[in-house]
Amino acid sequence: MKKAELAGALLFASTLQFFAVIFIAQSMIPGYNIYDSFISELGVGETAALFNTSVIILSLALILSALLLHSISTTKRFALLIAAIGICGIGIALFPLNNQPLHTIISGTAFILSILAVVSTYEILPKSFNFASILIGLVSLVALLLLITNNFFGLGQGGVERVFVYLNLIFTALFGLYLIKKT
Repeated sequence: MKKAELAGALLFASTLQFFAVIFIAQSMIPGYNIYDSFISELGVGETAALFNTSVIILSLALILSALLLHSISTTKRFALLIAAIGICGIGIALFPLNNQPLHTIISGTAFILSILAVVSTYEILPKSFNFASILIGLVSLVALLLLITNNFFGLGQGGVERVFVYLNLIFTALFGLYLIKKT
């Protein structure tokens, strides 16, 4: 298996497991409301072990993928960014939402790095898909700005956060598939 193919498989599988754990953990908490509750609320209380373990799995997969991709000249910038996101992810798991302001600083950094990582794939993806990286980067930036300014437009803080997080997770999974298919 080639490095890019293995990195793609790691990105795809780890993103899917994280998505699944988000949905499972949300269903385990009575009264959990995706409109008002941040995803990070799953990292405290009865779902903490499940959620934080999943975050660490995703984070380690990002770091390992970055190590595999760093040797490929066209993916160096992306590799550095996802390694940094992976490091932030470990920080998010080790310092969950009830560890303020550290959690917010780490997760905010991860959000900004995620936007940069998505946009950086513009250099990697075929020209016919370049628009997707720019569009997802822009929508993610708008969602982040809405979160920062407490403007939720009827989606609630949890809904706006999910626009950002889900778009980036879907993009990461699809980019993983692209890496698998490309090799």
